[in-house]
Amino acid sequence: MEESEAARVTEESNPLTWNIDTAVPKDVVHQISQCELEIFQGWKDYENIYSRRIVQGLEDVVAKAVGIIKNPENSCIVMSGCGTSGRLAFYVSQDINRCLEQELGLSPCCDYLISGGDVALLRSTESQEDDPNLGREVLEKLCEGKDSVLYIGVTCGLSAAYIAGQIDYSLQHLDKVFPVLIGFNPLAQARDHSIENWDKTCASVFNELKEAQEKKKAAILNPVIGPEPITGSSRMKGGTATKMLLDIIFQVSLQRARNDCTAGVGNPDTEGSPIKNLLDMYHEVFRNVPVEFQEELGKVISIAGESLNNGGHIYYLGEGLPGMLGLIDASECPPTYGSDFEDVRGFLQGGFTSWGNSQGEQGQKDDISLSSFERDYLAKLSSHDTVILICPVGKENELSNLWEKVKKTPARTVSIQDAGPLVKSKVIDDSASASVRLRVPWSALQKFLEPFSPSPREQIKRNILQIAIKRTLNMISTGAHVLQGKVYNNYMIDLKLSNNKLFFRGLSIIVKLLGVSEEEAEDAVLRSIHRVDSLSDEIVNYPASRHILKASATTKVVPLTILLLAIEDSTIESALETLRKYPTVRTAFKALSD
Repeated sequence: MEESEAARVTEESNPLTWNIDTAVPKDVVHQISQCELEIFQGWKDYENIYSRRIVQGLEDVVAKAVGIIKNPENSCIVMSGCGTSGRLAFYVSQDINRCLEQELGLSPCCDYLISGGDVALLRSTESQEDDPNLGREVLEKLCEGKDSVLYIGVTCGLSAAYIAGQIDYSLQHLDKVFPVLIGFNPLAQARDHSIENWDKTCASVFNELKEAQEKKKAAILNPVIGPEPITGSSRMKGGTATKMLLDIIFQVSLQRARNDCTAGVGNPDTEGSPIKNLLDMYHEVFRNVPVEFQEELGKVISIAGESLNNGGHIYYLGEGLPGMLGLIDASECPPTYGSDFEDVRGFLQGGFTSWGNSQGEQGQKDDISLSSFERDYLAKLSSHDTVILICPVGKENELSNLWEKVKKTPARTVSIQDAGPLVKSKVIDDSASASVRLRVPWSALQKFLEPFSPSPREQIKRNILQIAIKRTLNMISTGAHVLQGKVYNNYMIDLKLSNNKLFFRGLSIIVKLLGVSEEEAEDAVLRSIHRVDSLSDEIVNYPASRHILKASATTKVVPLTILLLAIEDSTIESALETLRKYPTVRTAFKALSD
């Protein structure tokens, strides 16, 4: 297993958040917000989101999407990804199909794929991200009987073999598939290591895709948006930029499918290009982060962090598409911070019926309905728990009734609302322990919305609110885990090494924190995974998949590795004893370093 992550932008440490682990909660919000602005400002001299090639690529994708929206018979738009990228593919497909059917009277034409299947929408199943043959198989099945397919594969670091397998299939069927790759590294940084049971690499496939792009038969959308606020945590900037790009594609496509706008079609340099207009609009949203919002959200982060530090939980309650973002945020915490599945949970009015996934209910243990929360969690709520209400629409329903019951428990309560044009009620719940107004600058956005007709305009407003909610929830769960000691400087040091990407990310973190060689780091990681003080030849020669399978079921691999390397003559048992004394790795590491 030989590969270096050091030179890849998405795995670099961001200097803007280097001291986020010691920042007060309000400053956590500020630092993350400053980091997010790099989505628009770009990173060093790499191509940014405004570059001519990226905007032209968006135009090319819009043209394909419009054709399918207008003529959906035997056609489809499929979005695919792993982890956060796959969850956002699911989310956006649900959103666009709803808009097509309910508002525009058109046939739904969007579908999604996620490595690991629908169970991965709620639970971490990262190992299947490494299987290109599985990716190819599920896409091939979805394409059966289709004459035209717009395929959009998302891999933020250009590192997912699952997506590479699907791109490879698409390249072999360019007569009916228009493949699109979304990621946030330069193409030269695509992962180029060998993949089990495959004779290609991500880099080789993506470079072949570049040749198809030059012939106008594909598109690569890979603006470089800089390192993540928490090193490698692509659920944050990468996830937000992914959703924004997908939203812009469909916002312009919906407008043009109704023949409402043709300005700037196909020419990214045209004055008044709707794509550039929308990028400017989102930029306005991101740079408008009032001090009041930072203070309110800082208070919520403090409350949520106290819950995790005291052995409590964070629960998101919501409805519709805003509520679904709570489930997505919760699902990302275990692989990112090594947290338990129950530490952060999301619940949705209507449960799996509202969730709308292809495979339906995922079993009672993953029941996401509000009735499940009321039945199994409500009576157990304590002062150590935090319950967060996500953007209610201001009418009496199951959610509002449950919320009143929650406020009668000892739990801390938080209300997140937008007092803008999309909610009937403008009243913030002052009876909650804390409240957050999203403060979307709606008045400043009107000039960007004017060129769009009513239905697309309302869709754009919903998308803006969705991104505001996503960013807010990301900051809450990230800040809470920072306060729990799951971050050192801006490195996540309790992540699970459950696929190739996370394995090499773990190695990179250890190398950077301790200044050891990659060989020393890998030796110690393998000892931690297999819980042995010396590696046998048999273990050393295991295929990568076997190490990762073992790591997926083993706790505290990275913290244990850090202690093995930081303490001279340390053994597995002595390092485990240190972790029992200092359960939080940051505390243990600092205590031993002082």
